[in-house]
Amino acid sequence: MDGEPLAFRYRLTQELLAYLVDRCGALVPNRELIAALWGETSGRTSYFKQLRKDLVDTLTAAGCEDILARPRGLLGILPDRVRCDYYDAMRGLHEGRSRYRGEYMTGYAWAEPTRAALKARRDLT
Repeated sequence: MDGEPLAFRYRLTQELLAYLVDRCGALVPNRELIAALWGETSGRTSYFKQLRKDLVDTLTAAGCEDILARPRGLLGILPDRVRCDYYDAMRGLHEGRSRYRGEYMTGYAWAEPTRAALKARRDLT
């Protein structure tokens, strides 16, 4: 935020936020989030609740908890309240497109479809 990384209590909280950014505002069921983070859907509910709380607490402390949509059993990001290179690139803003250098959420296997789409989009321009 404002050029500084947020300090989450758990490493996986950052990945949770990254997944929500990747989903571009879609409300994601907790079960899907658990599967994305651990590759399975059972046995992680308690830890997931801790990650979700860490995300909310960290964003609240930074004064930006309003970027989340949190209906029961779902979680999403509100893209119109977030400024990031990915959203700028998707909106076609020159600044966002010029920052993309072929890397997108490196290290997250679930981001591969988006990486491929960004590469294809870049190759067309």
